[in-house]
Amino acid sequence: MEGGMTEFWIHIEGCEQLRFSMMTSNTWSPEHEQLMVNCSFMGILARSTDPYITPKPWTKSDATTIDTLLKSSPFPPGANSLEFTYGTTSTVASYLYLTILLSQQDRKSTRLNSSH
Repeated sequence: MEGGMTEFWIHIEGCEQLRFSMMTSNTWSPEHEQLMVNCSFMGILARSTDPYITPKPWTKSDATTIDTLLKSSPFPPGANSLEFTYGTTSTVASYLYLTILLSQQDRKSTRLNSSH
């Protein structure tokens, strides 16, 4: 998989639109979790292969610890669909999410405190 493939990004954009639509509509239910988690994981995989990740500076409202950032992950601890669909766990997906999130941040910004 290559993050620059145009066709792949079209599918990712469609997943993101579907995920956003489900989150903001009154039709959201726990049964949609597998679709939401899989859409999020596809987006994370794509961003992990993109050599030109858009930088995002820290803001005052951003989390200040690794634990807080991990809690913002779109992969809940019991998301078993990742294991069946992609052969990975929600923990690994959350750390990949965190890696991408941190790689986008301006290095001159506030340092994170790790409680690990």
